[in-house]
Amino acid sequence: MGQPEGDKPVQLDALDRHSKDTRRFTNLSPICVETLYGDMETVVKAVKKSIGEEMLKSFDLVIDDWTHGTEHF
Repeated sequence: MGQPEGDKPVQLDALDRHSKDTRRFTNLSPICVETLYGDMETVVKAVKKSIGEEMLKSFDLVIDDWTHGTEHF
């Protein structure tokens, strides 16, 4: 892989997926949006399940919004 030509930065965004530079900097085959969303949903469900199995049934959450010196608000 070479460097992009000129001073223009290469942007790998979905709107420019057919550009020569985008194709040059990725080796992934194009997939449809539905496949991508489906795979992302599968990953989210797997991560939720894994975290749920590791977390305790009960836990405390402390949120420290703001401090001023030694005072916590």
